[in-house]
Amino acid sequence: MGTKSVSLENNRSEKMIGFKLKSGTVIKMIILTVTTTLLLSCSVLGIGGERQITTIGTAEETFVDQARDREIDALIWYPTQPVEGKEYGGNKVFYGFFADPDAEIAIPEKAPLYVLVHGTTGTWRNLSWLAAELAEGGAMVIAANHPGSTFFSNPTPAEVLETWNQPQDVSFMLDSLLSSEYSQYIDEENIVVIGMSLGGYTSMALSGATLEMERMPEFCSTYPDDGCRYFEDVFDTFDAEYYAKTNRGFKDDRIKAAIAFAPGLVESMTVDSLQSLETPILIIGAEDDKNVPPATHLIPMIDYLPEHSQYREIEEAAHFSFMQICKDGALEILEKEGEAFACEESGNKSRIDIHEEVIDLIEEFLADI
Repeated sequence: MGTKSVSLENNRSEKMIGFKLKSGTVIKMIILTVTTTLLLSCSVLGIGGERQITTIGTAEETFVDQARDREIDALIWYPTQPVEGKEYGGNKVFYGFFADPDAEIAIPEKAPLYVLVHGTTGTWRNLSWLAAELAEGGAMVIAANHPGSTFFSNPTPAEVLETWNQPQDVSFMLDSLLSSEYSQYIDEENIVVIGMSLGGYTSMALSGATLEMERMPEFCSTYPDDGCRYFEDVFDTFDAEYYAKTNRGFKDDRIKAAIAFAPGLVESMTVDSLQSLETPILIIGAEDDKNVPPATHLIPMIDYLPEHSQYREIEEAAHFSFMQICKDGALEILEKEGEAFACEESGNKSRIDIHEEVIDLIEEFLADI
């Protein structure tokens, strides 16, 4: 399948090593029922067909955190009875998914809740392919556009490095959801956060990982990769007030498991916080990632993870391989904007194949906890 598995004890040589959780941390999860056939289905992806029948409903919600002066626009996915749907969340570059906005929720028993978190200058659409799969598998899903790191707020690198915002957004959305009419459908013992890039950091922060951002400028002077170059002009602004905000803990005990795709800032996390993580975490790296190269950002840190956490690495995957499926002609459109990287793969493996591996890894991880 082309996925590397790196042992926490010998992280550079072991292959395909699995890890079992401690017996006291067993969590009842609904395992994803997504199959390879479903993932590759053209109708589900909206490729080459006009599928009108869907079992996914959606609702748009805005969460207003008055204490932090933040309005957080989000989309909620949920299971519904088969209904006529329309393509949602796509554009000229990316495929969307089929759903019926405001369809009636059809959940016979309380379901798992997955919170999906985008990366730098991302949107809720980036992981919408996964949200649709999870909802078709019977889960509730929510993803938001996070002010200060979403495309729609045109963030600066300095705003993106206000790392405290995304974790607090997620906790506030959980507060709101669990005190709303949605709470009747949510199994509070089955809340999972999944993030990509900056959102991957957020998923780890909500699990208890903390930063020591004083280390980031030195790291980037040694390893000036694409991610570091994006932030390098901000380092001179770091001061005691900034460190006090960014190095805080954001653990949310309602999070029962976390999954991080190409997570940012792992190299700046403290060893103590990684060693003491109680929440099971699956980290998925991309072999050919130029923004978060696994060899420097991830692999040196994974020996500090507890036994109930896992690291996997997908061969021939790039940083943006975790995003939506690109349409024919997408590269030509993006090249004009200087953003072809969003749809470029590093090898012969297709993004659909990479997504299939991601689904398999998530299934295996949740099956073990």
